[in-house]
Amino acid sequence: MTTRENSYGIFVALPPPGDSPAEAVLAGEIASPPIPFPTKGRCTDLYVDSKRSSPFPGGRAAGEIAPLAELIRRHAPPERSFEIEAAGEETGPLCNQAVLFRDAGFNRICLAAPVGGSALLVRSIDAARCAGIDRIAVEHPFARVGESAADERERLAAAVEAGAEHISLVERADRTVGEEEWLRRYRATSDFLRRRGFLRYEIAHFSLPGRESAHVLRVFRCGTVVGFGPGAVSRKGRLRVRRPADDVASTPFTRKEAGETISAEEKAWEEFSLGIRLAEGVDIGTITAHPGRSFRDALIGAVEALAASGWLERVGDRVRLSRKGIPLADKIAADMLP
Repeated sequence: MTTRENSYGIFVALPPPGDSPAEAVLAGEIASPPIPFPTKGRCTDLYVDSKRSSPFPGGRAAGEIAPLAELIRRHAPPERSFEIEAAGEETGPLCNQAVLFRDAGFNRICLAAPVGGSALLVRSIDAARCAGIDRIAVEHPFARVGESAADERERLAAAVEAGAEHISLVERADRTVGEEEWLRRYRATSDFLRRRGFLRYEIAHFSLPGRESAHVLRVFRCGTVVGFGPGAVSRKGRLRVRRPADDVASTPFTRKEAGETISAEEKAWEEFSLGIRLAEGVDIGTITAHPGRSFRDALIGAVEALAASGWLERVGDRVRLSRKGIPLADKIAADMLP
């Protein structure tokens, strides 16, 4: 799956269900996007994040999904990869909601696996399939304090056996085990998924071949995104427009106050720090093509030092984290800040 430079993605953060003013604002934003939709290229992915609003078990009315259906109607390519991320708490409501999203044009659903058992997750996967959505992704709680490695593996195995095609490891910074235990669990999880045909295409994301998330790839390749809703970030080139995460007011936010243009050096560092997390790595030659010579020399020098220490792997101009460097991804990126 590719996210070509002349393509763009759409990200929607749903406001709380039943909040009519917030829904009206979302519809208004879609009609007047924070950055213009590219006139060339096409949309390859639309990702809806409902974690802030947790639509289950209350659910959403068909009218509240109408703005999303309109986005799909206007921007859907023939091979669309539209995703809806939702936490399934009860089988019945999940099935009903999945039908609404399916009818709106979605073809993939991401389920947040509950901690402490796999039965509910399996029922939720079955419910999504019952609604006619057979592309299933699962967010897998990972390395949580208070949950044993055995319980973690049992839930992961249940998700794979039930037919999940994509697994994302989800951590909470305040509830993560120690570094050594984290590394042990990460390697065990990676090996388990590899034996079942999954590929690790980003540090925390695994999929069956050809089933990668277009949205995840776009984020880590720093592609163009048009974002709507509370907390959404739009990005194109060096332009960033961010809406406050707590903004669910009844009037649109002031885009001029929310936007900024980052420097060429900041953009290069952003592309590098995210790109090295991908299995495909990042083309350092492309990243260093525009910034000034001093920045370019500093970045190349840091890459060579980290590669010599075994934290990065370099083949030609492509660079990625090594197996040894994966646990230190955030530290490596922070140490290389311009």
